Amino acid sequence: MPFPGEYRQGINPSRDWTCALRIVLSIFLFVGSAARLPAQLPTSASPPAKAEPAAPIDPLGRETPRSAVQGLLKYGARRDFTTAARYLQLPPGQDTDLAQLAKEFQALHTRFKGDLALLSDDPNGTVEAGLPPGQVRAGVLEVGGTTADVILVRVDDPAGGKIWLISQETVAKVPELYAQMESEGPAAAERIVPASLRSRQLLGMSLAQWLGWLLSIPISWLLAWLLTFLLSAPRRIWCELRKRPFRTVWQTPLGMPLRCIIAILMHGFFVYLLEPPLLYRVYYSRFLGVCREYVSTSLTLRLEIY
Repeated sequence: MPFPGEYRQGINPSRDWTCALRIVLSIFLFVGSAARLPAQLPTSASPPAKAEPAAPIDPLGRETPRSAVQGLLKYGARRDFTTAARYLQLPPGQDTDLAQLAKEFQALHTRFKGDLALLSDDPNGTVEAGLPPGQVRAGVLEVGGTTADVILVRVDDPAGGKIWLISQETVAKVPELYAQMESEGPAAAERIVPASLRSRQLLGMSLAQWLGWLLSIPISWLLAWLLTFLLSAPRRIWCELRKRPFRTVWQTPLGMPLRCIIAILMHGFFVYLLEPPLLYRVYYSRFLGVCREYVSTSLTLRLEIY
């Protein structure tokens, strides 16, 4: 009878060789498949997608209706009518001096009716009733009894891509409106102001407009005080006749913010009458809006305390 040690010495070597052979074959197959895999990847992988070219950027910032109008007004205020003309669409079949048209359009800014702050800041514009897609109404030019819509149109520019321009229909009406405005002569208020103040310019505004703006600040405050006095006069008289104590809301901590709000509204009305350049009008209306928000917040806080 063989001992256990002798049995292991006779049987185990064959099993060891079998296991070793299996391990070698497994390593061989693994290495072979790994070697074939990189060679197969390029043939099965799809070609890389081509990167889409970046959209061109307009150097004049005419991507949206609002930026197009603001750019036109900015270069018009600088008297750079050659650059301002690039915001106008040339009427077809006409050899027109666009720089002269830009100069006339800038002169017509006092006859513009509209709110530039409401213009779309979306490159695609907005959908408006009565207008096809790609057109936006910015406002109206009104001279005497003649009116013309200021329409912006979206076009393809080889250098700037999709941009907005003043439409050729609006541009075609500018010479007629300008000639009619020149034939009317100065308004009655302009005849009162000395010609020296009207002819001299400072930062795009005449000296007469600057003087009117400075005077409108104290005048607005005095008118606000006078209005509050007149509003409280009936109650004051009634209390005095009945020998009763009298105290109006203007004598409380709420009086100052209320007077400031009235004065700001009156000042904004005076600035509108002065007809400053449209670009100044947009910026100044934003400044007055910030002032109104500040005073309204102060009034709200005082209401909570009071």
